[in-house]
Amino acid sequence: SGVRQWRQASVGQTLEQSRGQIVQGVDAALKGQSTQLGTLVKSERVSTALAAGDADATALAVREGWPGTEDVQVLTADLDQAYADPKAFGYARLGLLEAAIAGDTVVARVVRDAGGQRLGLAVPVQLGTTGPAVIYVRQPLLRLTGTFDQVRVPSAGYLALRQGDGVGLFASGGESRWVAPQRGMGAIDALLRASYDLQAQPVATDYLAAATALSVRQRRRSLVMLVTNVRDEDIEDLLVAVRLLQRQHLVCVASLRERELDVALEQEVETLQDATQA
Repeated sequence: SGVRQWRQASVGQTLEQSRGQIVQGVDAALKGQSTQLGTLVKSERVSTALAAGDADATALAVREGWPGTEDVQVLTADLDQAYADPKAFGYARLGLLEAAIAGDTVVARVVRDAGGQRLGLAVPVQLGTTGPAVIYVRQPLLRLTGTFDQVRVPSAGYLALRQGDGVGLFASGGESRWVAPQRGMGAIDALLRASYDLQAQPVATDYLAAATALSVRQRRRSLVMLVTNVRDEDIEDLLVAVRLLQRQHLVCVASLRERELDVALEQEVETLQDATQA
């Protein structure tokens, strides 16, 4: 209808504005963090530690001069420590350090570190008589994403930071449905039309079969959000399916909690039936 089209256009307009604000906010945050590291490296305490060739004192000076910093490392420019086991060190971190050394400037990127996503920064320095080195700083990702909370996003919409992102749907466990990824605001309507009548069913999900079917249908690398209600006895089957999907995709698993179980666990056990339920 005309009203529906007007609402859709209005939401789309607001989303475009929100996307622009977030992109600008993230860009400003990256520049701000990079500038702060560049300034800190030139401070008297850090400069003195660098001139003395003391890597530990340099790391401590940076950490104490930048409250909230999670970790600081000083590595020689040959990156022997990192290349000794690049997988354990982290390819994203290694790429960040290489970019800083090659560009002879501060570089900031989102990296995987400490078991999660973090904001990583690196800056090339001269470490006394040791020679060229690079300082790596790990910051909480909130320093980059804090701007998200300041941007108003319409509740009826969604936010995609990358232009041209598509969204699709694959339902399994009971009735099976597939909606190929689509771009634009019309994709939301397509997903709703394809899934509005889907109901949870008391059927065990074959995770491996579902992963195989999805891999055949979606060959392009994607972010796969696997929403399910997994039980302890299904964990191994789920892990096998996730490993299969990870060969091609990024995978995130969201296991829905059952409110009834939480309520049962919180209740006092007074009867045999209570004990059986608990």
